[in-house]
Amino acid sequence: MSWRGLRGCWGWYQQQLSRRPLRTQVVTSTALWGAGDAIAQHIDRRMSHPHVANAHMGDAHMADAHVAARVSVPVGSPQADGAASPDHAQGCSPGSAAHPRHLPTPALPGRAAESFNYRRVLTTALFGAGFVGPLGHYWYEGLESFVRTRMGLRPSTMRFVAAKLFLDTFVFGPVHLAAFFTYTGLVAGHSLAQVRRDLARDFVPGFLTEATVWPVIQTVNFKVVPVQHQLLFVNFFCLLDSAWLSWLKHQQDAPWKAWLTSTLFGDSDSSL
Repeated sequence: MSWRGLRGCWGWYQQQLSRRPLRTQVVTSTALWGAGDAIAQHIDRRMSHPHVANAHMGDAHMADAHVAARVSVPVGSPQADGAASPDHAQGCSPGSAAHPRHLPTPALPGRAAESFNYRRVLTTALFGAGFVGPLGHYWYEGLESFVRTRMGLRPSTMRFVAAKLFLDTFVFGPVHLAAFFTYTGLVAGHSLAQVRRDLARDFVPGFLTEATVWPVIQTVNFKVVPVQHQLLFVNFFCLLDSAWLSWLKHQQDAPWKAWLTSTLFGDSDSSL
């Protein structure tokens, strides 16, 4: 896209934000949180099935050799009808000639890769629509007003930024994490008792990571970004944040979670 096209898109977004601020924030949050979960699934599949990734690399080198030798694989042959890799499924249409990097990969016995979970993307996107979008919109507007009028701090000063950073980290941050893990657990059909156990397991690793990364991002946000664009700024980083939270949630009982919680609190089996 050209620079003029980007400026046109930005102008259109500005117009929508001015006319329909809440709706625009909700739509933006929905799209970015859904995309974040899709990224998380891709990362999780790569980490869970390294042998599949290695097989792809081997097949790619073999494919290059076949192409160099001008050997083609006809559509409908046993080689073309083998189980396709995720890359192949995304990169080729049925009945078309495959790019050498996306040739079909035979399924490994007993270790088939999990299919892409569209329902999980939808539920994560709905969290962006129902929680992050509306609450984030009112949170940043209200936070600006509270720190400026109730606390009497001048905008863009270090005390102003520090106050907003503290409230965002220790008020909005825990609420956001608890809401995400509770929502995803309930949507998955877990009981309230199981949701509480999962929350106890996931909250500390999630909060520590968020508290390490987000203050840096929010310092820039609160210092230089106009308040009406602060949620948009956050939403771009939420693309990565939602990928991290979705990945963390679906790690389930990974040993490192219990180790981290027990190291900090001395009891990995404690519940909220």
